[in-house]
Amino acid sequence: YHKEDGSPSRGLALVPMSKLRILEDWNVTGMSATGSNTLVADEEIFVREDQFFDLREMPARMNALGERWSGPEFGFGAEARMVALTMNLAAVSLGMGQGALESFLGSAPKRTPFNLPYPTIADSAAIQVVVGRSQAALDVARAVIERIANGIDELAAQGQDFTPVEATRTHMELVYAIKLVREAIADLEEALGTSVAVLSNPIQRAHRDLRVLASHGAIRFDPLAEITGRDALGKSFDMTGGGLPSLP
Repeated sequence: YHKEDGSPSRGLALVPMSKLRILEDWNVTGMSATGSNTLVADEEIFVREDQFFDLREMPARMNALGERWSGPEFGFGAEARMVALTMNLAAVSLGMGQGALESFLGSAPKRTPFNLPYPTIADSAAIQVVVGRSQAALDVARAVIERIANGIDELAAQGQDFTPVEATRTHMELVYAIKLVREAIADLEEALGTSVAVLSNPIQRAHRDLRVLASHGAIRFDPLAEITGRDALGKSFDMTGGGLPSLP
């Protein structure tokens, strides 16, 4: 939307579904169960001021939760909450990767190579290297996710939060973990051959779902790497939460 001064910004609004219609356009190769269809308003809708806020206000609004309610879940600072969202996606990605590896390990001893003299593909050194590399990638991703999860809990217990620069760097670590998992699944998919292309094979499903998940604007690798690199070089954007604009 455009603010009163004409500058562009982003916001969130509460709108009754009776005023909207769902455009069934989420026809995608992965993450289809999210049902991320487009909502269309066929006419102008009035939104009350108390049912709208600019995304620049999100950190302050998140921090205000702890002033209204108590409990561990309300002890997170705004930056930590944003990191936790990315961490959840990384954890889901790790689950996909672990499932793909388990499926591969179940299939490898039952499949024979097309043109190599091994009893099964599990006897092939090339396949063994793929499994070892993939398992290492998943182990590293798990270590990153668990370390960051513990760090978020520790900050909350101390009543502290990430700085914007710390948060962005932590987002980048999690997105890198997602990248490791995605590459591990791709390696497993390629190693298993054309049989993995069958739609009932869970490995190709994990690969497609993770490819779509990783394409989300909030966790795309290269843009977040640029933001992180700018921070390291002292050329930071005016942002918070790993990509949200800060208040002027």
